[in-house]
Amino acid sequence: MSRKSLKLTVVLAALMLSVPLMAQTEGHDFSSVTLNGLSIYEPHTKAELFSVFGDPDRTDDGVFLYDRVLPVSRAAGAGGLSSGSEARRTVTDEIGYYAKEDGTIMIDVFFIYSDRIAVNGFVRVGDPVSKVYEMGGTTQECTWRDGSKYVYWAPEGSPDDPFIEWGCHPYFNYDSDGIITSIKYYYD
Repeated sequence: MSRKSLKLTVVLAALMLSVPLMAQTEGHDFSSVTLNGLSIYEPHTKAELFSVFGDPDRTDDGVFLYDRVLPVSRAAGAGGLSSGSEARRTVTDEIGYYAKEDGTIMIDVFFIYSDRIAVNGFVRVGDPVSKVYEMGGTTQECTWRDGSKYVYWAPEGSPDDPFIEWGCHPYFNYDSDGIITSIKYYYD
Protein backbone atom coordinates (compact mmCIF):
# COMPACT_ATOMS: atom_id res chain seq x y z
CA MET A 1 0.00 0.00 0.00
CA SER A 2 1.41 3.37 -0.99
CA ARG A 3 1.75 6.24 1.46
CA LYS A 4 -0.95 8.17 -0.36
CA SER A 5 -3.50 5.35 -0.11
CA LEU A 6 -2.54 4.77 3.54
CA LYS A 7 -3.21 8.45 4.33
CA LEU A 8 -6.52 8.29 2.48
CA THR A 9 -7.51 5.16 4.41
CA VAL A 10 -6.66 6.80 7.75
CA VAL A 11 -8.63 9.95 6.86
CA LEU A 12 -11.67 7.92 5.77
CA ALA A 13 -11.55 5.81 8.93
CA ALA A 14 -11.40 8.94 11.10
CA LEU A 15 -14.37 10.45 9.27
CA MET A 16 -16.42 7.27 9.65
CA LEU A 17 -15.71 7.17 13.39
CA SER A 18 -16.63 10.83 13.92
CA VAL A 19 -20.01 10.67 12.14
CA PRO A 20 -21.74 8.45 14.77
CA LEU A 21 -20.51 10.73 17.57
CA MET A 22 -21.80 13.86 15.83
CA ALA A 23 -25.13 12.18 15.07
CA GLN A 24 -25.45 11.05 18.68
CA THR A 25 -25.06 14.55 20.15
CA GLU A 26 -26.92 16.38 17.37
CA GLY A 27 -30.11 18.07 18.56
CA HIS A 28 -29.02 18.26 22.22
CA ASP A 29 -28.40 21.53 24.03
CA PHE A 30 -25.40 21.36 26.32
CA SER A 31 -25.30 25.08 27.20
CA SER A 32 -26.91 24.52 30.62
CA VAL A 33 -28.03 21.70 32.91
CA THR A 34 -31.49 20.19 32.49
CA LEU A 35 -33.21 17.23 34.12
CA ASN A 36 -35.70 15.59 31.78
CA GLY A 37 -35.90 18.92 29.96
CA LEU A 38 -36.30 21.23 32.98
CA SER A 39 -33.53 23.77 33.52
CA ILE A 40 -32.10 23.72 37.01
CA TYR A 41 -31.30 27.44 36.61
CA GLU A 42 -34.91 28.60 36.15
CA PRO A 43 -37.88 28.69 38.52
CA HIS A 44 -40.68 26.13 38.06
CA THR A 45 -44.04 25.36 39.59
CA LYS A 46 -44.63 22.13 41.47
CA ALA A 47 -47.07 21.16 38.71
CA GLU A 48 -44.26 21.47 36.13
CA LEU A 49 -41.96 19.27 38.19
CA PHE A 50 -44.69 16.68 38.77
CA SER A 51 -45.56 16.60 35.05
CA VAL A 52 -41.92 15.81 34.23
CA PHE A 53 -40.91 13.53 37.13
CA GLY A 54 -44.32 12.26 38.23
CA ASP A 55 -45.88 12.60 41.66
CA PRO A 56 -43.24 11.95 44.33
CA ASP A 57 -43.53 8.83 46.45
CA ARG A 58 -42.94 11.07 49.46
CA THR A 59 -41.56 14.47 50.38
CA ASP A 60 -39.16 15.46 53.12
CA ASP A 61 -38.44 19.09 53.99
CA GLY A 62 -37.87 20.50 50.50
CA VAL A 63 -37.05 17.23 48.77
CA PHE A 64 -39.22 15.20 46.39
CA LEU A 65 -38.35 11.50 46.75
CA TYR A 66 -38.94 8.99 43.95
CA ASP A 67 -38.49 5.32 44.79
CA ARG A 68 -37.39 3.16 41.86
CA VAL A 69 -37.10 -0.63 41.78
CA LEU A 70 -34.19 -1.69 39.59
CA PRO A 71 -33.23 -5.15 38.38
CA VAL A 72 -29.80 -6.32 39.49
CA SER A 73 -28.04 -8.87 37.34
CA ARG A 74 -26.38 -11.74 39.16
CA ALA A 75 -24.80 -14.94 37.98
CA ALA A 76 -27.03 -17.99 38.38
CA GLY A 77 -26.64 -19.42 41.86
CA ALA A 78 -25.11 -16.24 43.30
CA GLY A 79 -26.76 -15.00 46.45
CA GLY A 80 -29.03 -18.03 46.59
CA LEU A 81 -30.79 -17.20 43.33
CA SER A 82 -31.70 -19.99 40.99
CA SER A 83 -31.05 -19.79 37.28
CA GLY A 84 -33.43 -17.30 35.66
CA SER A 85 -34.17 -15.48 38.94
CA GLU A 86 -33.88 -11.75 38.98
CA ALA A 87 -32.70 -9.75 41.97
CA ARG A 88 -34.08 -6.28 42.55
CA ARG A 89 -33.08 -3.33 44.65
CA THR A 90 -34.82 -0.09 45.50
CA VAL A 91 -33.09 3.25 44.97
CA THR A 92 -34.43 6.72 45.66
CA ASP A 93 -33.94 9.62 43.26
CA GLU A 94 -34.07 12.95 45.09
CA ILE A 95 -34.93 16.36 43.69
CA GLY A 96 -34.35 19.10 46.27
CA TYR A 97 -35.72 22.60 45.98
CA TYR A 98 -36.30 25.88 47.74
CA ALA A 99 -39.42 28.01 47.43
CA LYS A 100 -39.20 31.53 46.10
CA GLU A 101 -41.41 34.38 47.34
CA ASP A 102 -43.53 34.25 44.16
CA GLY A 103 -44.50 30.61 44.86
CA THR A 104 -42.20 29.04 42.27
CA ILE A 105 -39.43 26.67 43.22
CA MET A 106 -35.79 26.30 42.25
CA ILE A 107 -33.98 22.97 42.02
CA ASP A 108 -30.94 23.31 44.26
CA VAL A 109 -29.93 19.67 44.77
CA PHE A 110 -30.40 16.33 43.08
CA PHE A 111 -29.22 12.79 43.67
CA ILE A 112 -30.00 10.42 40.80
CA TYR A 113 -29.52 6.67 41.16
CA SER A 114 -31.86 5.34 38.43
CA ASP A 115 -32.00 5.73 34.66
CA ARG A 116 -35.38 7.51 34.78
CA ILE A 117 -33.85 11.01 34.83
CA ALA A 118 -31.59 12.27 32.04
CA VAL A 119 -29.17 15.18 32.27
CA ASN A 120 -29.53 17.34 29.16
CA GLY A 121 -31.65 14.61 27.58
CA PHE A 122 -28.40 12.77 26.97
CA VAL A 123 -26.68 11.21 30.01
CA ARG A 124 -28.28 8.75 32.44
CA VAL A 125 -27.19 6.40 35.20
CA GLY A 126 -26.02 3.23 33.45
CA ASP A 127 -24.40 5.09 30.53
CA PRO A 128 -20.65 5.04 29.90
CA VAL A 129 -18.89 8.02 31.48
CA SER A 130 -17.56 8.90 28.01
CA LYS A 131 -20.99 10.46 27.30
CA VAL A 132 -20.17 13.21 29.82
CA TYR A 133 -17.19 14.20 27.68
CA GLU A 134 -19.32 14.09 24.51
CA MET A 135 -21.32 17.02 25.92
CA GLY A 136 -18.27 19.28 25.55
CA GLY A 137 -17.99 21.98 28.18
CA THR A 138 -15.37 21.73 30.90
CA THR A 139 -14.67 18.65 32.99
CA GLN A 140 -12.57 17.79 36.01
CA GLU A 141 -11.71 14.19 36.97
CA CYS A 142 -11.58 13.43 40.69
CA THR A 143 -11.03 10.43 42.94
CA TRP A 144 -12.80 9.70 46.22
CA ARG A 145 -10.79 8.49 49.22
CA ASP A 146 -11.94 4.92 48.57
CA GLY A 147 -10.43 5.08 45.06
CA SER A 148 -13.71 5.36 43.15
CA LYS A 149 -13.90 8.07 40.52
CA TYR A 150 -16.17 10.89 39.45
CA VAL A 151 -16.12 13.70 36.93
CA TYR A 152 -17.52 17.20 37.30
CA TRP A 153 -19.11 18.77 34.22
CA ALA A 154 -19.72 22.48 33.54
CA PRO A 155 -21.43 23.79 30.40
CA GLU A 156 -19.35 25.60 27.81
CA GLY A 157 -19.27 29.32 28.58
CA SER A 158 -20.17 28.80 32.23
CA PRO A 159 -20.35 32.11 34.10
CA ASP A 160 -17.61 30.73 36.33
CA ASP A 161 -15.11 30.49 33.45
CA PRO A 162 -12.17 30.55 33.72
CA PHE A 163 -12.29 29.99 37.50
CA ILE A 164 -14.89 27.28 37.87
CA GLU A 165 -16.32 26.61 41.31
CA TRP A 166 -16.78 22.87 40.81
CA GLY A 167 -19.12 22.45 43.77
CA CYS A 168 -21.78 24.35 41.79
CA HIS A 169 -21.93 21.85 38.93
CA PRO A 170 -23.16 18.28 38.60
CA TYR A 171 -20.82 15.35 39.01
CA PHE A 172 -21.05 11.84 37.65
CA ASN A 173 -19.84 8.92 39.80
CA TYR A 174 -18.71 5.90 37.83
CA ASP A 175 -17.45 2.39 38.51
CA SER A 176 -14.24 0.64 37.45
CA ASP A 177 -15.89 -0.33 34.14
CA GLY A 178 -16.57 3.35 33.35
CA ILE A 179 -20.35 3.05 33.89
CA ILE A 180 -22.15 5.94 35.60
CA THR A 181 -23.58 4.81 38.96
CA SER A 182 -25.07 8.11 40.17
CA ILE A 183 -25.38 11.76 39.19
CA LYS A 184 -25.32 14.42 41.88
CA TYR A 185 -25.58 18.18 42.25
CA TYR A 186 -25.65 20.32 45.35
CA TYR A 187 -25.61 24.06 44.92
CA ASP A 188 -24.13 25.55 48.06
